[in-house]
Amino acid sequence: RMFIKPSSKIKPVNIPDAGIKNTSMKILTAGKGNYILRKFTIKKSGHTPFHKHHWEHEIYVTKGNGLLQYKKGKKLLKSKLSEGGVVYIKPFEVHQFQNNGKKDFEFLCIVPGKK
Repeated sequence: RMFIKPSSKIKPVNIPDAGIKNTSMKILTAGKGNYILRKFTIKKSGHTPFHKHHWEHEIYVTKGNGLLQYKKGKKLLKSKLSEGGVVYIKPFEVHQFQNNGKKDFEFLCIVPGKK
């Protein structure tokens, strides 16, 4: 069945992780297909946890400026992100998104829907 709903009507979910600051997430299409579409909003000075997991995800930046902090081998690297930027994160890659701007940093995140 087709799913149509304004994202403004979807409430953010609680992310129970001590490594998060000023970050909210909306699950936009969970259970509707093979993938889950999520929207993250990171407020000024906020960030996601520095973490890894067993699934891949694709990122599309929709608003603001941020940083992607990640590990490559033993090196800790940072890449600037801005509106229109895309990122592919492989399973088990350690990563963190940070807002380094004055306005909200928002991105869509697509992850597999089936475990």
